[in-house]
Amino acid sequence: YIRLVLYMRYGEKSQQTKVLTIKQFVTYMKRHIKAFTPKLDEEKQELFKKHIEEATKFLLSKLKTFS
Repeated sequence: YIRLVLYMRYGEKSQQTKVLTIKQFVTYMKRHIKAFTPKLDEEKQELFKKHIEEATKFLLSKLKTFS
C-alpha cells in the first residue's frame, strides 16, 4: 500500500523513493482519510476509521526504518 501511495504521489519519473518526514506523513494520511471517508457508507466508515488508525500507527513506527 505504501509503495502505491508513494508511486501515486511522486510518479514513475522519480528513480528514487522520497522519504517523508513524520509530519509530512501524518498530514498526508489526514488528507487521505478526510477525502476517502465520505465515499463510504456509515458502517464501513466506522470500520475504516478503526483500521486506518491502527495502520497509521504501525506505519509511523516503521517510518524511522526508511529514513
